[in-house]
Parts: sequence; C-alpha cells; structure tokens
Amino acid sequence: MESLHPKSLRLESSAEEKHADTLSIQYNLDDTHFAVGCSDGFVRVFSSNTCHVIRSLNCRMTIETPSVTSIKWRPTHGNTQNVLVATTGDGYISHWHATSGKLLDKFTLENTQILCSDITQTGSRFAVGCNNMSIKIYDELSRSLLTTFNPGRGSRLGHSNRIFAVKWLDENCLVSGGWDNNVILWDLRTGISVGGIFGPHICGESIDYYDQVLYTGSYDSKDQLALWDLRNFTMIRSESFIRDEKPCKIYTLQIQKSFDRSGLAIGCTGNSQLLYVDRTNLRTIGEITDSPGIFCLDFCQGIEKFAAVTTEHLVNVYTIDTISVEN
Repeated sequence: MESLHPKSLRLESSAEEKHADTLSIQYNLDDTHFAVGCSDGFVRVFSSNTCHVIRSLNCRMTIETPSVTSIKWRPTHGNTQNVLVATTGDGYISHWHATSGKLLDKFTLENTQILCSDITQTGSRFAVGCNNMSIKIYDELSRSLLTTFNPGRGSRLGHSNRIFAVKWLDENCLVSGGWDNNVILWDLRTGISVGGIFGPHICGESIDYYDQVLYTGSYDSKDQLALWDLRNFTMIRSESFIRDEKPCKIYTLQIQKSFDRSGLAIGCTGNSQLLYVDRTNLRTIGEITDSPGIFCLDFCQGIEKFAAVTTEHLVNVYTIDTISVEN
C-alpha cells in the first residue's frame, strides 16, 4: 500500500527582475498574477503562467526615486478586481488597477517613510507602519484616516524604532514589529496597545498568525523562529536555525494559505536561505542552500506553491510536492 511521505520543495520556474532590488511580493486572489515592489519605484506585475512582466506601474510621484516598500492586493469589492495598493519610501500610498495599469488614487504622508502595510481580509481597512514609529489605520474605500497608533512614551506601550511588519488578525486587531525588538498587539476599538512581546528583531514581513498563535521570525543569531500564545503573550516554543555554525537570520516568513495551512516558509540569510517547515512541529521539510538570501516571499491562495525573491534579483517559484512511497 502507499503512505504519504513528508512533503518536499521543487523549483518550478524563475523570473529575473533585472532593474532593481525587490522588497515585496504578493499573488493576487486567484493566483493568476503576482506583483513585486522594487527599489526603483516601480511595481511590476507578472503572469503566473509565464513568469513574464505584463504591466509596470510607475509609483514615482515626485522627482525622487523612492523604493516601493510594500504591495498588497485588495480583496474584491463588487465588480472591481485586481486592485493593488502600493506604499513608497517617500510616504505615498497609491491604488492601481494592476492589470490595466490605471492609477486609481494616491495620497501622501508628508515627511514620512512608509515601510510596511497590510489590508484586512474583507478589504475594509488598511494599515501602514512608518519610520516615525507610528501606525496609521485607514478606511479603504474613503481613504480617510481612522486612527494613529503612536510611539511608546512613559508607561504607554508603543514602538521606539522603525516598524517593518504589520499584520491584521481580524477587522479590529493587528500586530506590529520592527527594530526595537517589540511585537505589539493593537485594538482599533480602544485606540491603544493591549499587550506586547519583547524579543523578536523584525526586519521584514516576518510575522504571521494562526489559531491564537503568533509566529515571529527574528533577524538574530539564535531562536530565530518563535511561537507565542496571544491570549497571555507567552512563548510556546522557539527554534534556532544554524547550519555549519552559521545562523540563518530571518527576513521573512509566511504560513501556507491553502489546504490545511500546515506549512511555513522562511526566508533567511546564511547557509540555508530558504526553509519549508511543518508548522505543527517545526520539523524542516525542505531546505534550499544554494540560493542568495531571501528578501520576501508569498504563498498562492489555492495551490501548494509560493514565490521567493532573492537578493540577486531572482523570483523563484517553488511547488510543494507530496511524495508517495510504497511500504
């Protein structure tokens, strides 16, 4: 009889982003396209089937050349599909119809660098994390500012350095992390932080969430992956990734979006640049060691596949295979 063997990674295809470093990547909701945000101020939209660029979106709104620091596809509203939200290092937030290349809307936060963003699952709200240690929450349809989560001061819990990850847990609560080694839980209903975790040094989109457990990836020499119980803000367990005496420092991580969500992809620098682990026991299933460091990655919505961007301008698409063996 056949039994299922642990899954493995297979490189399916590669695309080269020749123009600039890629800082953010995300598949659209039906997995037909993925977009990358680049350091030259452009978002480039690729066909998932061909891995060829089908559209370039110029997010340079001034004479400067800011990096596109974050991109997010908005969940569909009515008949409007493939709307993409891009943020830049000079404070612009722009909305695009990505497949046609039409700019729908833009506005700016003066004297502010936007470093990360996230949209709720319903698409009703989006959050941006900034270099001034604040998080701003907007109504997605009206673009109006709902609230600002301010830096910490005195006994008030808040950030004290740049914020590189924001992650919505539901329509009202989100977590954030950055260079100050704090991961903070915020509640839009109260307008303040409601708890936090000290430890993870967050340098990219390396926070995810599943079933009351927060997963954090730290750019550090040990305990790079940690699991936290959000009900009491305590650590469940941690895992160090060290290969040939060299630590794998985490830039990015994400829980698999499709099927049972049992996988966790981790992008690092070090001797192992890409890890695919079992989310339930943190056992390493697949490992890529001959790649440059990984800046960012994203899973498809409906199939077991993800794309990872290397520090050498490559977008590598990996399929997760289940191997059957005979007993």
